[in-house]
Amino acid sequence: MRIIQALLCLLVIAGLLAIAILLTNPAWAAGSVPVPTPTYDPLATPVLPENPSPKELGATIYYHHCMPCHGDQGQGLTDTFRGVWEEEHQNCWGRGCHAGRPKDEGFYIPTVVPAVMAAGDALPGYYTPQQLFDYLETTHPPQEPGRLGDEDTWALVALLWEGNGKPA
Repeated sequence: MRIIQALLCLLVIAGLLAIAILLTNPAWAAGSVPVPTPTYDPLATPVLPENPSPKELGATIYYHHCMPCHGDQGQGLTDTFRGVWEEEHQNCWGRGCHAGRPKDEGFYIPTVVPAVMAAGDALPGYYTPQQLFDYLETTHPPQEPGRLGDEDTWALVALLWEGNGKPA
């Protein structure tokens, strides 16, 4: 008899717990199943809206021309960021990537590629957008400086300027 009473007590407690869970989770109470949050893909191509702002255009240009070296969030070429690439592309200084290739097939990549966006300002030496534009136009992309053209370089400046919290 005591075993039956104990089982009934456990059933009552389990029922009360189930009711408490339903009352504290409205999605479950409504009968819907929670949807998992999509995970961030650092290599996902950005979607360019029909009428992009300069910053949105800059994000697309950054993805195609800057992200492989400066990171998906502008953090620089960190070990963590290199880890998102396929294993054979993770050693940027290995033979076949940037080392041991003819000049027309590649370009030298330094062992430390700096951050270009940070909450504390990764570009402290630039006081005007024009200074940053002039630097990028004459040095980037490293394999062919000036290739981006004025409109794309200005869009990139808009992204980097705002990404560093610099005043408009």
